[in-house]
Amino acid sequence: MTRIAAGQPTIWPGICDDNATAIVETLDLLIDALGAMRRRVAERDHDSLLEVLDRAATARRALGERAPLPEALAEVRIPVLDRPGTFAEIAVLATELGINIYDVEIAHSVEGDRGVLVVVIDAASGPTFTEALAGRGHRSSSAPVGSIR
Repeated sequence: MTRIAAGQPTIWPGICDDNATAIVETLDLLIDALGAMRRRVAERDHDSLLEVLDRAATARRALGERAPLPEALAEVRIPVLDRPGTFAEIAVLATELGINIYDVEIAHSVEGDRGVLVVVIDAASGPTFTEALAGRGHRSSSAPVGSIR
């Protein structure tokens, strides 16, 4: 939803029109699931709640290598100039090193031409990546996901 919200709003009404049946069916399923979860919590139905949470944990683990567990990931924070091509340079460097970027966030500074690029990579690659970034003039830091805020 955040990717849709960050995009051009004018394209979405047409996309929603073209896919209205599927979207409405999926929203109905989501509304039903949220209602059921609300009832479990409101009624303090711990057995049912644990069953759902256990299924969710099993499903999450089944995602495999495409979605590593958070403890296997690191956030690399890279202060950068806010200019075209900066993200591409860093993404290409990661590619050259064989490092997959699982997630990315760009925090622009409202005061000036700088920002912070945050990339999420596998934790084992953190030292290699930060060293390579330093070789290209970037001062970066790496820490386990969620520990920097």
